[in-house]
Amino acid sequence: MVYLIGAGPGNPELITVKGLRLLQKCDAVIYDRLLSEELLSVVPENCHKIYVGKKPMSHAKKQEEINEILIQTAKQYKNVVRLKGGDPFVFGRGGEEVLALQKEKIPFALVPGVTSAVAVSELAGIPLTHRKESRSFHVFTGHTKEGAEQSFSHITKQDGTSVFLMSVANIRMIADRLMEQGQDELTPVAVISHGTMPDEKRVYGTLFDIADKVIKNKITSPAVFVVGQTAKYHFVSEDFGVLAGKKIGTTATQKLHNKLREMMEDKGAFVFPLCEMKVVCTDGAEKLLDELSQIKKYDWIVFTSQNAVHLFFAEADKKQIDRREFAKVRFAVVGSGTKKALETYGFYADYMPKQFTTEALAKGLTDVVKPGEHLLLPRALQASEELVLELQKKSVTITEIPFYDVEGAFSGDLSMWKNMDVAAFFSASGVEAFVSRMGKDKIGEWERDRKKEHVAVAAIGEVTKKRLQAYGIDVDVVPEQCDLEHLGRALEQFYQ
Repeated sequence: MVYLIGAGPGNPELITVKGLRLLQKCDAVIYDRLLSEELLSVVPENCHKIYVGKKPMSHAKKQEEINEILIQTAKQYKNVVRLKGGDPFVFGRGGEEVLALQKEKIPFALVPGVTSAVAVSELAGIPLTHRKESRSFHVFTGHTKEGAEQSFSHITKQDGTSVFLMSVANIRMIADRLMEQGQDELTPVAVISHGTMPDEKRVYGTLFDIADKVIKNKITSPAVFVVGQTAKYHFVSEDFGVLAGKKIGTTATQKLHNKLREMMEDKGAFVFPLCEMKVVCTDGAEKLLDELSQIKKYDWIVFTSQNAVHLFFAEADKKQIDRREFAKVRFAVVGSGTKKALETYGFYADYMPKQFTTEALAKGLTDVVKPGEHLLLPRALQASEELVLELQKKSVTITEIPFYDVEGAFSGDLSMWKNMDVAAFFSASGVEAFVSRMGKDKIGEWERDRKKEHVAVAAIGEVTKKRLQAYGIDVDVVPEQCDLEHLGRALEQFYQ
């Protein structure tokens, strides 16, 4: 089965619920050059990904080639997603792909997407229809051939709003032809570049001056060109608060990134991945499995992150450890997020410090742990040694097992940080991944440049802050407690 799915205008949250559900269970995905590749992160780990879009300065696959790839993939895999930007049937050549599938008698299903013609205009505050201004709207491709006078004559005779997609390169020609065919040169127009995305740009003007404004403002594709009286409206709320319009780049796991995005976009901010982090088990996982077989010798299990909780119980399940084996074990956690993660497995924390820091956890445990009790600390490879050192001072018997690490992959090109207002780091591993990708010898230069560009640096906690400072990076925002809610509050206070 092949599912032709519209990915929407760019922002990954604007895909349909059905489209997202099918992506999460597909065996193969064939995708174009999407504005955001975040959607690809939701597909199963073993999903086969096939890119058929056009990259700058490279060969673009012809439609016939794409059709053949689609057919061959459908014969090899059970559930295939053909992911296309916008809507497959709005200048998406989806119809041609359906005909190719029908010819081969391959079953398919269509999942509509939110077209940029409507979504980008709306999120820029432009209603395509508006009482007494426009009773209709018309969508055209911007790839209009030179000299197509008759088509422009037809356009100018229609009432309502005109929307041109894929039009940046031809805006001057389109505006000139419309004016030549009698449209008023003072007709309001708008051009929205990279609509719904963090690097969105908007330019407003008239048919007469819009081409010059597009050049002056360095507008690039993809863009939507709106022509008509409704283009004069900017129905955008000003009540989001101080984070409205702020662009936050993250170094975080996909799960953490998604939580932050949901929270911040409700406040009007944009959140996008700067460095995508992935949690992987290390050789220490074998040692953890050995310790799990003798779990009854431990009095406490200490968790310093949500990742540690989830991976610990995943390893316990591999060993088929009955939950009742933990009956006499007490649990200590570093903060509320880790506490909630523990509760998903049916356990409640016996100790959590009032301040969600490793230092506070260490000091608190020295008061509650009795002499002779044995602690198990399953932790990240790059976690702080502070907890262990503090407990060892009190002669507490502790077995620490670094059994997982967090690896990072840089997203996009290195210059994308210049579009940010905040670079947010969520772990020491995230800092290491960022520094590695930027280059240690370039960090000093980056630090100077980001201050000139007024890019703030946020760290989720003291451990992450110290790792940033070790590389000479000043930290502007650190929440009182290590969780997303407090980070959000800290960012709001920073921008007050």
